[in-house]
Amino acid sequence: MEGKSNIVNYLSEQSGVPVWIFDEDSRLLFSTIEKDRLVQTDRLESFFAHFTEKATVTPRIHRLEGGGLFGVLKIEGEGNTGYCVAGPSYEIHPLSRRSKKFVSIYYLINSEKVHAELLKTPAVSLSEFCRFVSVLGELFNGKEYGAEKMSAEISERSLATFIDRQLTEAIFNAREEERETVYAPEEEKRLFSYVTNGDVEAVRRFRMPTVKDPSTEGNHYQALFEAVTIVALATRAAIDGGVDYVDAYSMSDLYFKRLGQGVSGMDTASFITEVLVHFTQKVREVGNTGEAQSTYSPYITRSIQYIRAHLHYALSLEDVANELNINPKYLSRLFVNHLGEKFSAFVQRERVMEAKNLLDNTERSIADISNSLGFSSQSYFIKVFTKYIGMTPGQYLERKKRRK
Repeated sequence: MEGKSNIVNYLSEQSGVPVWIFDEDSRLLFSTIEKDRLVQTDRLESFFAHFTEKATVTPRIHRLEGGGLFGVLKIEGEGNTGYCVAGPSYEIHPLSRRSKKFVSIYYLINSEKVHAELLKTPAVSLSEFCRFVSVLGELFNGKEYGAEKMSAEISERSLATFIDRQLTEAIFNAREEERETVYAPEEEKRLFSYVTNGDVEAVRRFRMPTVKDPSTEGNHYQALFEAVTIVALATRAAIDGGVDYVDAYSMSDLYFKRLGQGVSGMDTASFITEVLVHFTQKVREVGNTGEAQSTYSPYITRSIQYIRAHLHYALSLEDVANELNINPKYLSRLFVNHLGEKFSAFVQRERVMEAKNLLDNTERSIADISNSLGFSSQSYFIKVFTKYIGMTPGQYLERKKRRK
């Protein structure tokens, strides 16, 4: 890497494609992205380990579900081994109308800056990106690689792989710090089966077992451990129950953010109940319980999942119908017959619920939330929000401050 950092920085600046260098243990050594834009390094390294663990000297192109491109190659020389990763890059700009699940950037930069960073992200064609990666391969390994061959051998990667690993690691790390959870394994299994089945009443009735070791009661780390574990397991259970990965993970991200602000003074029991009920209600809403399956058309279930994963993008009846490969008029009738409202009304209400969630759990401004959810103007957002919530966003924030 010595003597090549200036070249790499220049290539990255000209192309807009970030470049990352890792050692043989997948520890981050170098990045063209500034430090204050990175998430926790261990989270970043965990994400990229999926690419580097099977990397070869010959560069390989991976397309993450939703369109994010990553180029990976193994660096060998001078007795050292390392890995170079280029990406994410996008064939279609993440904020374009045709975009879908461009979520990989969330792993690379702080969520508060996502919108601003996406605006600066250039769209790079696959051929351009392959050429860029081939130049990196020549720079680090002194060999020429065919960009066309890389394009022909592109590897499709699923977002589910990355999320599953992160959830597993979060649970494992938490359990390493504390030998025992307060729950018996059988009780844990029973509780999270309620979440997976969307049984809100059973979750509300469930009573946490008493702590096995009395000396852990009131322990700050024990409380944090239990809360982190509950969020991770509830996320996994909700996904198993049919909640979209992006939707479930965004929910867990908000809860982890609250925990990151500290559990001191927090009513942990109430927090855990809130998490469990929220995830269970989400399962019920997407129609994956036995009762919902007998009531809703599978097209409606899939439509709801798609809409909730794309609330921050332009959404039309035709977009969703194309995703499901059905006629838009038929989908429109299904919404009225099954949900009792038009497609546009359902999307509007879901956007208001998302706005309410953002007001509850973030410090984003009313104007920012209005813009990110695609409302034509802030005044129209206020009008629609008031229609469903019974008060303006400003009044809702004031009430939130009083509650605190």
